[in-house]
Amino acid sequence: MDVLDLNGNLISSSSQIKATNCKFELPPKWDKRFKLKREQMKNLREQYHSLHQYFWLSHMDSEKFDLGPLHYFREVEALEAKADACRFIGTFKARKSPGNLHITTGRALGLNSNVHIHIAPLDPNGRRNFSHRIHHLSFGTPLENYIHPLDAEEVISDDPALMYQYFIEVVPTTFRTRLEEIDTYQYAVTEQVCTLLQRSISCDTPIQLF
Repeated sequence: MDVLDLNGNLISSSSQIKATNCKFELPPKWDKRFKLKREQMKNLREQYHSLHQYFWLSHMDSEKFDLGPLHYFREVEALEAKADACRFIGTFKARKSPGNLHITTGRALGLNSNVHIHIAPLDPNGRRNFSHRIHHLSFGTPLENYIHPLDAEEVISDDPALMYQYFIEVVPTTFRTRLEEIDTYQYAVTEQVCTLLQRSISCDTPIQLF
């Protein structure tokens, strides 16, 4: 995992990010609650015009409404030999300029200021699954109870040749309440899926890009 500007220069290393081996499949109880939380957030994002109705109906089912923070449903840690996934937790610093956040297999190798590649071990079976689950992604000062566009995102696929791209536009934002004023950022996102079978020049390795 690394953060680059559009010229390929490293903006921030992954030293502030903790990578943990884990099992991708959530325990049944956590999986159920994660899906309910995802549904809850989807409703709050897309049906803002009927919030009063949604809150009223949600109180009819306490399990559906009072689910707790997303980090309650994290993947279970596992030894490397038994792990089939990894989890990234942490923060990174970025410049106020266009750039990319890469998540892929192997290690990043910067040959010089303009050349950046990833070295990944060869899998004899060619298996690379980029199914992923995003618990939370935000920029700037954290805001309690604010729902971000990629919170509770989940993509499941068996295609080993897919690259997922999230195009994110970040804008500075000031939130004002009676008690305080917070300068932070919010973002909008569009998603694109690319497959190696398309032989696209810009899509030459299974990867996740932000």
